[in-house]
Amino acid sequence: MTTTVAFTAFRRRLAELFDQTVSTNEPLIITRANGSAAVLISADQFDSWRETLHLVSTAENARSLAQAIDEANAGRFVDVDID
Repeated sequence: MTTTVAFTAFRRRLAELFDQTVSTNEPLIITRANGSAAVLISADQFDSWRETLHLVSTAENARSLAQAIDEANAGRFVDVDID
C-alpha cells in the first residue's frame, strides 16, 4: 500500500517515514500544497526497479523473461539448492 504524506508532515516525521519506507519497501509519495509531488523509495526497491527495467529494455529480453515466467507458471521448472 502506497502512503501519501504532505511535505510539512514529511519534514516533521522524516526519520520515522524514512525507516518505514526502508522496512516495508513501499514507496512514499510526498506532496506539496502547489500540487507537485515526489516519491521516496528504498535503495533495495530502486535497485530492483532498475534491474527490471534492464531486463525488459530490449524486445528479446522481454520475450525471454515472459517465456520463463510462462514456463514457471505452467510448472516447468527445476528447484536448485544452492547451499
